[in-house]
Amino acid sequence: MKFINRSPLRLKKLSPLHRQSLTWIVLFMTVIAILPGYGVTSRSNLDNGADASVSPAGQDSHTGSGTTTDSVPQSYSIPNGPVAYETIDSGSLSGYLQPGYFVINNQTRWSDIWSQAFCKTFIPCPSTPKVDFTQQTVLVAFLGQRSNGCCQIAFTGVESNDSEIAARLVIHVMSSNCITVQAETAPYSIIEIPKTTQSVTFESSINQISCY
Repeated sequence: MKFINRSPLRLKKLSPLHRQSLTWIVLFMTVIAILPGYGVTSRSNLDNGADASVSPAGQDSHTGSGTTTDSVPQSYSIPNGPVAYETIDSGSLSGYLQPGYFVINNQTRWSDIWSQAFCKTFIPCPSTPKVDFTQQTVLVAFLGQRSNGCCQIAFTGVESNDSEIAARLVIHVMSSNCITVQAETAPYSIIEIPKTTQSVTFESSINQISCY
């Protein structure tokens, strides 16, 4: 009678070189299996043409309004010369304590800046002014925190020159011989201009005010 040996099969021990080759083969097969899924996701993100952190879902990432899904942003230019503008708001009390200058072309960014500037200062928070971002661009200037009522900031003019917009501001500074409000302030000025995607430069000048 013959007995069949059913003891575990003993494999020949692999050399270090063979083990390394086997490891690379397994890794290669794993990458091949996973890679197609990542490729589809990346193309979808690029084709969408939208930045979720800036634009609401279903809206164009460049203008922040409308329902277009075109991945190519639309350009808006203002003819050369003086640019008409309207003041949305200005004053001395805001919650934006650092100097800052902003060009806003979508509702999400506009709501965010407004909230930072006024929802920490006023209770309840003032309603965000309505702006049609298909027709308008908002320019914002924050002077930053001041220890008293020494200063004010205001837009004095806007001009279009080829591919650039120049937004001019004046900072009114009261001399030490003036009586000012002894309270912290944070002056600001906000305007709207016709819709533009041109580069905007903010140019400021100082107007020293003497009281005697």
